[in-house]
Amino acid sequence: MKKILLSFLTVVLVSSLSFAGSKKNLGIGIVFGAPAGVTMKYWNEPTEAVDIAVGWSLKRSKYYYIHADYLYHNFKLLKPYATKQMLGEIPVYAGIGIRTRFGDGDDEIGVRIPLGVTYLFASLPLDVFGEIAPALNLLPDTKMYLEVSIGTRYYF
Repeated sequence: MKKILLSFLTVVLVSSLSFAGSKKNLGIGIVFGAPAGVTMKYWNEPTEAVDIAVGWSLKRSKYYYIHADYLYHNFKLLKPYATKQMLGEIPVYAGIGIRTRFGDGDDEIGVRIPLGVTYLFASLPLDVFGEIAPALNLLPDTKMYLEVSIGTRYYF
């Protein structure tokens, strides 16, 4: 099951990279929390994106984490006080995704529902984000988690 999930995530990552154009819609950066590691976000529509993170545990050694989320962004809920050209944008987002944690003999597969906010700078190809994601393990047993993370990405 872990090999199938890793293959799926690899296909999503390669597909996202191959469709990335010159619009600076592919962001790669770092994330801290759950997980701590590397994050990639690809905007396939003005309000839709795919987010992938690969990380590891800061608490236990040999414990790895991967998630892939589909995100929908609402640009109307939070507005900067100055103009969009000066400050950028602050979309609020929600989505659904899959996750796996493996290592130390405790392999898990489940779903997650990320909820977050992103600050997109107007003059820099950069974002800063924070999110919470309730997660439900489906295998090997049912268990709830709350994942919290912050991070930043540079857009190419």
